[in-house]
Amino acid sequence: MSWQKLPQEIRLQILEEIAARDGHRNLPRLARVCREWQYFFEGRLYKHVVLDQNILRTFESTVTTNRTKLAAVEAVIFRIKLPEYQFPQCLLNNIAFTDQVIELLGMLSRWHLIKKKGISLGLAVFSPSDNEHRFFFCEEEEDYPFRFEGDLQRSPNLLEYYDRNIWKSTRHICPSEEHYDQANKREEKARVCGYPLSLDDGDPEFTIVPDLPSVPIVEHFFIRRQGFRIIGVYAVTHIVLMSLTNLTSFRYERRAGLDPLAESHHRDKQAEGLIPNLPRSIRQLSLTRWTSFHSILDRWQSGSMLRTAGIVNVFQHLTDFATNCTGTADHILAEMTIPGMCQSLERLSLSPQSFNGGTYYICQHPTALMDTIEQASEILPACPNLRVMELWGVSQDIGHIFRYKMDREARRASITWSTSHLDVPSLRRTVVKSWVDAMANILEHPLAIRTERINETELAMQISRGQTLLKHLELRHLLMHPLTLAEINAEEELKRVRGLRRIPRSNLEQ
Repeated sequence: MSWQKLPQEIRLQILEEIAARDGHRNLPRLARVCREWQYFFEGRLYKHVVLDQNILRTFESTVTTNRTKLAAVEAVIFRIKLPEYQFPQCLLNNIAFTDQVIELLGMLSRWHLIKKKGISLGLAVFSPSDNEHRFFFCEEEEDYPFRFEGDLQRSPNLLEYYDRNIWKSTRHICPSEEHYDQANKREEKARVCGYPLSLDDGDPEFTIVPDLPSVPIVEHFFIRRQGFRIIGVYAVTHIVLMSLTNLTSFRYERRAGLDPLAESHHRDKQAEGLIPNLPRSIRQLSLTRWTSFHSILDRWQSGSMLRTAGIVNVFQHLTDFATNCTGTADHILAEMTIPGMCQSLERLSLSPQSFNGGTYYICQHPTALMDTIEQASEILPACPNLRVMELWGVSQDIGHIFRYKMDREARRASITWSTSHLDVPSLRRTVVKSWVDAMANILEHPLAIRTERINETELAMQISRGQTLLKHLELRHLLMHPLTLAEINAEEELKRVRGLRRIPRSNLEQ
C-alpha cells in the first residue's frame, strides 16, 4: 500500500515513531521528503531550540522569513559563551555576557508582532575552559544532549550517558598530586566561578545598566543549576523587570556564592529588588539555592529571600511557590497569617530550619520540628485555596516530610508524616489537635492522619547528602526543573551502582 493511501492516523504514528527514534540527527533531511513531512518534522525541529551567539542571527533570519517555523517554537535555551582562559588566569566576563543578552532580547522583542503563542526561555552560561579543571560536569559540554524535559526520552538515556562519560570527571590539569590540597581547591573553585555575572556597559569609570527591550513573548523563564557559574541577582533582576514583563512562571536555581558576605548582600538584593517587583502576571515561582553543586539542602541558618511586604505583594497572585531556603521558609510560616493574604496559592513547598538542623540544633531544640508542623496549621486561613503543602528536610542523615493535601470538591483533607527513621514517631498530640481545629469548619469528613516510613537508609542519605529524599516529594517538579531532578537521580544511581569516587585519572590507570 502506498503512503498516501494509509489513513492519516497511521501516517502520523509512523512519523512520530521515526522522530522518537531519530532524535534530531536527520530531521532536516527528513523534512525535505515532501510537504507533509516538512510540516511535521520542522515542527519537531523548531519546537525546542538551543542557541548561542554564533547561530543567533542565522536562526533569526530563518524563523522571521518562515512563519511556520516561528510558530513551531515553544522553548528557547540560550547558552552564553564566555571567553576562554588559561590556568591561572581568569578574564572579566561581564561585557561578553551583556552583549549576548542584549542581542538575544533584541531578537525576541520582535517576535510578539508575528507570533501569538508565548515561549519559554532558559539562560545558561559557560566558558569552554571551565571543564579543564577537576570540577568537570557533563552538563557543561557543548554536545550535552539533555537540555529539555523531552530529551529524557532519548536513547541512550541520561544514566547511560553519565556512565559512558564518567571518565571525563577524573581529568585534571594539575601538574602534581600536591595540587590536591584544600587551599588550591578553594582557589580553583573561585577561579571557575569568577564574580557573579552582571550587566555592564563597558565603561571603566561608571557602570550603567544598559536599557533592555521589552520581550512580552516570553511567558516562562528559568535558570537551571550550572557548575560553578553564577548569573548574579542584579542581572536577573534587570532582565526580569525591564524585559520579561509578561511572565507567568519563573524558576531560579542559583548556586550560593563562595564569599559569605557577598552571598548575604545578594540575598538582600533579591529580597529588596527582585521579589517585590516581579510582574503581577507571575503565577508560579521557584527559588532554590544550591550550597554546593551536589546539595540542594540548606544546612545552616540563612536569611530570608523575602521581606514581609514582598510576601503580601507577590503571594496574592501566586498559585505555586517552592524554595529550599530555610530562612525564607521560616519567614513565610511566621508572617503568612493574615486571612486571605494568599488567596490564589494552591501548592507550597518549604524546607524549614527545624527540618534541616544539625546535631547542635536538634539538641538545643528537640521539639522544634513538631513546633514547626504545628505552626504550619496557622497559615490555612491565609491560604483558603491551598491544595498541597510540603515541609521537608534532612537532619542527622534522617529525612523528614510533612504533607498536607486538600480535596476542595470532596471537602476531604489529610496530613501525612513521613520519616526515614527506622521507628517512625507519631505526631505530637498538640500537633494533631492544631490541625484538626484548623480544619473543623472546612471539612465534611474527618481529617485523615497518616504516618509512613520513607524507604531510605541513613547511609544512602549520608552518601547522597540528602538528595535521595527529593524523589519522595510530591511537589519535586515545582521545587526544581524535571531535568535537574533527573540529573540528580542519575548521579546518585551511578554512585550506587559503581561506587566510584572522583580521583585523578592517573590513579585509575594504575
